[in-house]
Amino acid sequence: MCIRDRYQRRVRGTYFISALWHGFYAGYYLFFLSSAFATWISRDFRAKVRPYFLTSEGKSLQPWKAIYYLSGFIVCQYLKGYLSAAFVVLSFDRGLHLWAEVNFFGHRMLIAGFLFVQAFSLFAPTKKPFVSSA
Repeated sequence: MCIRDRYQRRVRGTYFISALWHGFYAGYYLFFLSSAFATWISRDFRAKVRPYFLTSEGKSLQPWKAIYYLSGFIVCQYLKGYLSAAFVVLSFDRGLHLWAEVNFFGHRMLIAGFLFVQAFSLFAPTKKPFVSSA
């Protein structure tokens, strides 16, 4: 079994247990299972894309680093607000209705991020991440 497969199951399991811990409202499950997908994509994005913002010595490329982190912060804050709507309303129907009001834009962002990371890992030139020798 691949380590990545075990990792993905562990993340999904953790979020599922968190939903159970909060209760049996469907909004919790919408939030936590969507958040598991967001966590998986963000960690995959960081592992595959972030090395391109570092030099071979592990130092950052200053102007690009700021853009990378600022855009990541904005996307993260938007997705937290978007996904948490289902958590707040508790209901499956009302959660989906709130997401439908914005045309499931957060989920579309997640799918686009997933496709970008997959395409990026296929077509990007290989660049090994910096690993400290200390």
